[in-house]
Amino acid sequence: MSDDQNAGTKRFLEHQAETILQPLLERAGERLLGGGDHPGSTIIQPTWGWTSPTYGDKIPALAVIVPCQGSLPLYITSEWILPYETS
Repeated sequence: MSDDQNAGTKRFLEHQAETILQPLLERAGERLLGGGDHPGSTIIQPTWGWTSPTYGDKIPALAVIVPCQGSLPLYITSEWILPYETS
């Protein structure tokens, strides 16, 4: 993908982010953030928000779900900026 295509895609997504990208946060099959009763809201899946380090173990974990749609090819990138914490 060329720099012009990247810039155009980025502008499009930034412009459409409020309507297309509606992130959800789930843990242990329960919705913590996002969704709601609006049309197109993603149904909660009981398998979302878990991790299993070994067979038979199930531990709650945060799951970030970002439902989106677009025409192919679709390029998705993410950048996480987490607060620095000292202990």
